[in-house]
Amino acid sequence: MFISFTREMHQVLPPSTGITDVHTSGILVYPNPVHQNVTVLLPSSGNVSASIELYSVDGRKYLEQMISQPKAELDLSALPSGMYFLKVLSKEGIMTGKLLKE
Repeated sequence: MFISFTREMHQVLPPSTGITDVHTSGILVYPNPVHQNVTVLLPSSGNVSASIELYSVDGRKYLEQMISQPKAELDLSALPSGMYFLKVLSKEGIMTGKLLKE
């Protein structure tokens, strides 16, 4: 199962017009739900510059990692079970999605 992402535009827009479906972004995050490791795959064959952040539903930041390759493996084994929000920040925009940790 893959994460369903939404894209937040850098412009200040009302939520109904500022968020679009990001299936066309090509970002893959799997598996979901995750037990230990999750893979984030960005749509690029070369070097990238992006930041990955992971937040709990109460807004606590559990992870912030800069990546320079299109594929990143994140070890989430130390995190408690629950729902998290994964945020990917890149030059293409800010993509967010839900991630379930079992």
